[in-house]
Amino acid sequence: MLVLLGGCSAHSLDYLQEGNHEPAGAGHAGISEVGGPDAGMSSGGAGGNYAPAATCDDGQTDGDEADTDCGGRTCRPCDSGMACHLGTDCASAICTNGICQAASCTDLARNGDETDVNCGGSCPPCSIGHGCNVASDCESANCTSSECSVPNCDGPTHSAACPLLIDNTAYSFRPAHAPTSCIDAAARGVDSGVEMQQYKCNDGVNQNFWALAAPGGYFALRNALSGKCMQVRANSLESDAQIEQGTCTGRSEQLFLPIEDGAGVKLVVQSSGLSLDVSGASISSNAQRIVQSLDDGSLDMRWSIVQAGRTAFLTLGAIGQTGSVLRHVGAEVRAEPSLTADSQWKVEPGLAMPDCVSFQSSDQPGAYLRHAKDLVWSEIFDGSLPFSRDATFCFRAALSGTDRAFRSLESLNSPANYISASDGRVRLLPLQDTAEFRQLATWLMDNNR
Repeated sequence: MLVLLGGCSAHSLDYLQEGNHEPAGAGHAGISEVGGPDAGMSSGGAGGNYAPAATCDDGQTDGDEADTDCGGRTCRPCDSGMACHLGTDCASAICTNGICQAASCTDLARNGDETDVNCGGSCPPCSIGHGCNVASDCESANCTSSECSVPNCDGPTHSAACPLLIDNTAYSFRPAHAPTSCIDAAARGVDSGVEMQQYKCNDGVNQNFWALAAPGGYFALRNALSGKCMQVRANSLESDAQIEQGTCTGRSEQLFLPIEDGAGVKLVVQSSGLSLDVSGASISSNAQRIVQSLDDGSLDMRWSIVQAGRTAFLTLGAIGQTGSVLRHVGAEVRAEPSLTADSQWKVEPGLAMPDCVSFQSSDQPGAYLRHAKDLVWSEIFDGSLPFSRDATFCFRAALSGTDRAFRSLESLNSPANYISASDGRVRLLPLQDTAEFRQLATWLMDNNR
């Protein structure tokens, strides 16, 4: 006769993972179990002498019960501290040395209030692909169809599990008291000192800001048109100080901490501890100043944050060639019609001088507009100083026209030379005092939306 000594823990997990099984020895002649309350009971032999059926409410340990009215094939699982033969006898599914163990977050079994093995519920959150009931069961804070999943952080609306801001992502910022208005660089200005204002949202490139992560959860907010960062004027620590744009430096007056509360997101300035605010008593009209203020919880200090997408990329329309925009075909840059990403450019602080700008390709990251041999090209940045200088241009007042969206682009390292559209190609040409040249060297700063 084969005898199984009282410690059944060695196989408890195996039985749990394989499903419900008959107790060891069931249906096998001459096998008995010792070490539990039923030690010495025959489990049957050739003559068919089976134990009596369990009665799960008689206050006795009978049938194939492991302890009083629990365990076995028909009674409820036993609580921790009660006797067991197998893991399946226990509510925790863990049987060690003949005793049911309490559920824990390290026992390699799904038990207690866990939603998957050793995770969820009161245990640590589960990783992607594991079971869940609610968002808090998941590391991603996103539970979809009872499975932890990657949150959807793309587009204008996204999962609550997404971070408030994502590094190197463009957003518009809308005050809670005026949800159809946006923070706007006044008059599409590109210079330092241009004020931030509240203005009706129009998908303008000057209403979009690239979030750039800094230590401690702070972000710089760089305007998608000017390449300059939102900042507190003169690094003031006073309430009602103006918010403007300036050359990006990473200093504390240019860093904002997003904090969510029930009404939206507040944006706290690192240098002052004050919050971004629309000046005035929740006025929704255009041209209200953006300032910093002591947080009073009002709606004009709470913001909704909307991902921008393609409206954060600049297109340069050739005003002397109707319908044409500056685009690249491979490395060659041309002025011709296009509605695709080959004509969209990310404005960044100049590679050689941050007061000016460089233009990185939207559809070919790492490629920048640069001039060489009087032509403009789109080429991968090689990290060299000559390339940096060739790829840095400065916004100038429009050489032709008065539209505030018009600008001309002067080369940093070839002063008085301007990006110009000529016969379909884009060239760097010296300033000529003719109406034709002035028009060819003037560009409409917009976006293809």
